[in-house]
Amino acid sequence: MNMKTHPTLEGVIPVICTPFTDNGAFDEHSMRRLVDFEIECAAYGITTCGLFSEAFKMNDREREKVVETVIDQVARRVPVIAGVAHGSTEVAVQSCLHAQEAGADYVMLMPPCFYKQGMQAVYDFYAAVAARIDIPIMVQDVTMLTGIDMTAEFLAKMANEIPRIKYIKIEVQPTFLKAAGFVRACKTEAKPVIGLGAVNLIEELECGAVAVIPGCGFTDALVRVYRLYQSQGADKAWKEFATVMPMIKYCGLSLDMSYHTIKHLLKQAGLIDSAYVRGPTFPLDQTSLNQFYRLAKMARLRALELPQK
Repeated sequence: MNMKTHPTLEGVIPVICTPFTDNGAFDEHSMRRLVDFEIECAAYGITTCGLFSEAFKMNDREREKVVETVIDQVARRVPVIAGVAHGSTEVAVQSCLHAQEAGADYVMLMPPCFYKQGMQAVYDFYAAVAARIDIPIMVQDVTMLTGIDMTAEFLAKMANEIPRIKYIKIEVQPTFLKAAGFVRACKTEAKPVIGLGAVNLIEELECGAVAVIPGCGFTDALVRVYRLYQSQGADKAWKEFATVMPMIKYCGLSLDMSYHTIKHLLKQAGLIDSAYVRGPTFPLDQTSLNQFYRLAKMARLRALELPQK
């Protein structure tokens, strides 16, 4: 199949959360508002159906609807990355083809992890999917969830031998060391990007990462840091990042912590209508929310400047 022209990825590309109604249904109108807000915060792209999107709590048709809604609302203003995670090669291909036909610029593809058959099977999975689609692949390396340890050398081997692989999203600590290892071993134009909330943002950029893909809600703060790094270097960027890092670390204590804090923030700002998180989940108490808002104020989040509900 042909390789379509793809936009280069850089900067801060948030994983947008999935707004639900109080009854747990997908809230399309809130999603459209949220997409516009993230772009207004200078997001360099939008990622959907990732871990922060609660994609694993949605059925296939819901995930397709979310992807279609995000792509439609973005309207080519920035690149869109659609997350795909399936235990079957055939179903993963179907989801990637849907994202491609809907207009996604990339698919972020997690390795199959329910039934592990070794690293050759992982390689064969990516090669098989790549042979069936036209848009580029971002490999999602998230060992804490999959239990699959894709070394920097293995990731580079796939990027060197499977041309459709253009980016590796590293979500394994220490992220920056793995990024550096990948850069050394990769012989193609493929580049590392970083997840895990961008908690090591400065080190990641210094080690060759070209973009960060955190959760949404604090995009404006990370864009400030990224642009300072690009224009004035690490020392200036660190001073700004020091105002943001405590909040990132707090939200990153667990997925539930990130879901509830950010959705509460977005609801208070009138960007989504409900802070509903699909179960099973562990809701936060008021003390935890108060602690989060103290750190969010330190980070000078734009969402806090909107009229609060």
